[in-house]
Amino acid sequence: MNLKYFDEGSPANAQENFYVFVNPSICSAQDLLVFFYHSLWLPGYFGFNWDALYDCLCDLSWIKPRKIIFFHEALPNLGEDDLKIYLKLLIDVSAQWAGRYDDLREFVFLFSANDKNKIEKITQGF
Repeated sequence: MNLKYFDEGSPANAQENFYVFVNPSICSAQDLLVFFYHSLWLPGYFGFNWDALYDCLCDLSWIKPRKIIFFHEALPNLGEDDLKIYLKLLIDVSAQWAGRYDDLREFVFLFSANDKNKIEKITQGF
């Protein structure tokens, strides 16, 4: 699982990686999907739902850098159910790429250490 934590600041090396700075003020699943549509240059056929986001994250052939880092200064302000779906989706995408596709793409999902307990509680049993 590529969920990692940081204490403060943002990671360096932006030239070799593709960074997505997830806005912590996002407060709905729809706003998060629109955010990813713009931030990841998702195709016009993107369906603006969780399944469509999963499908696009399992492709991203239009993004050149191998490593994509999703930087969460804080968790998006989603409802409990949507936050659970979002975190499960990130874990599933990471697992999809792991192993056989490691040479093509690497996903890193960075979260604030302040959110670690909440994330671990939500993802327990995934």
